Amino acid sequence: PPPPHAMAAAALRPAPSPVSCTQPLRPPPLQPSAATKVLAAAAVTAAARQRSAWSSGARHGRRGARRTARRLFGNLVDLTSSLVDTPSAQTQRRLAPLVEQIGALEDGMRALSDQAMVGAAASLRARAVGGESLDNLLPEAFALVREASRRSLGLR
Repeated sequence: PPPPHAMAAAALRPAPSPVSCTQPLRPPPLQPSAATKVLAAAAVTAAARQRSAWSSGARHGRRGARRTARRLFGNLVDLTSSLVDTPSAQTQRRLAPLVEQIGALEDGMRALSDQAMVGAAASLRARAVGGESLDNLLPEAFALVREASRRSLGLR
């Protein structure tokens, strides 16, 4: 009998092709994969949503919704929108104290030498490992990184 590795090699060898040399070689017809079918279905769904958005007047995003609401409720929409902040305004108001703290540290960071900045970074790292709250370290760390960016990249 042939050795086992020869039998394994023979088993892995592809079977001869039933195509004769006189037939032109053509690739087999493509069958859509499951992923292709899912992507096609998603594209059809997105197109349907877009068509419905165009027909409902929401094509302008939030502005279109306001127009529709204004048609229904008149100036009541203007009154309520002046009372309720936009999400970006809420975020700005929430982060304003932090921005002020970082700005107050800017002059001190600008006065540091390069070696002092390395020492400040090591100090921050040690304080973080020591268990100090990261919220307390954030203003100083941000000011330090901003100054390093200003020195190395020229960007504030």
